[in-house]
Amino acid sequence: MRIRSKIRTGVAALGMAVAGVALAAGPAAAGSNGNQIRFYDNDGTVYSVWVSGYNQNGQWVSNCFGTPHSTTNLDGWWWSGYVHIDAYHNSSCSGSWPDAGSNNVWINPDLPTDYHNVFYTNGKITG
Repeated sequence: MRIRSKIRTGVAALGMAVAGVALAAGPAAAGSNGNQIRFYDNDGTVYSVWVSGYNQNGQWVSNCFGTPHSTTNLDGWWWSGYVHIDAYHNSSCSGSWPDAGSNNVWINPDLPTDYHNVFYTNGKITG
């Protein structure tokens, strides 16, 4: 009985470890189906952006990012394909519309870098 109990415990622990590794999304690597965004506020008037699109795992995701500096890395989120970016003159992506503008931007999933550059210049988002 004691040996069966040890085997059962070992099998259960192994199963949980395998499931944990399989379910962990993990970050993408440069050029492996995703890039993070580096946002350049060349006008100095955008304090947050709402980004929506597909991530490196093909899931639709969105998030508000504060952009307190002229250059802000939107770290920890990997994007692939077209993303929609709404820009705001406040720091919380709030309001009934993106008061600083919006646009779709293509994030090339095969770029050999970690960041795709997106620019806000003269009230327009490009990238």
